[in-house]
Amino acid sequence: MRIAGVTQLSVSATAVTLLTNDLVLTAGLLQFSDVNTTITDATGILQYDVATTFGHDFRVNNVTEYLFNATQADFNGNNLVNAVMTGTVTGVSAITGLGIQAQALDLGGNNLDNIQNLIHDISTSGVDIDFAEDELQTISISVNTTFTTANRVAGKSKTLKITTDATLRTFVFPAWDWVSDIPADQAANKNGYLTLTSYGTTDALIVAAYQVGSL
Repeated sequence: MRIAGVTQLSVSATAVTLLTNDLVLTAGLLQFSDVNTTITDATGILQYDVATTFGHDFRVNNVTEYLFNATQADFNGNNLVNAVMTGTVTGVSAITGLGIQAQALDLGGNNLDNIQNLIHDISTSGVDIDFAEDELQTISISVNTTFTTANRVAGKSKTLKITTDATLRTFVFPAWDWVSDIPADQAANKNGYLTLTSYGTTDALIVAAYQVGSL
């Protein structure tokens, strides 16, 4: 179905299904106002492409959820509400009700302001401390241990909770730049806290600090 030169097309039905052909607007406004409107394309493509120098709007108002699987969506400074994103989104002035973010959210060097809490996932680390894994990790030590690192990259940090078993365990670390005493061991049944900040891609560019806890 092709509609040319339309001033406005309003769709109030719950769903509009195109069985075979495309719905193409060469001009005008396509607006969905129903509170439960769902836009589904089996090919995974929802395209609004106007090759002119004039301003054009694509608006979806009052829907329950926006689902974007596109490679890139550009909102030109407008708000994005209740989004589930798997592609790259640029030009958003405000994001509210954000659902599952399946890929990295790149703020392009801008600040992330006015957040209440930053809640981390916590997972288990191996002796190869991996900067591609969660920032907060735990590890239980039952043998004398030599630590290494993997996937070092500038700008990432790690905090590792190290728990020893009923025996004192010795440690060997890479040649990091330490800002605390370098621990040679950790007493039995203790928790130690190791923080690492990477300024590059080598161990020499990782700043490390360690402190044993009171428990």
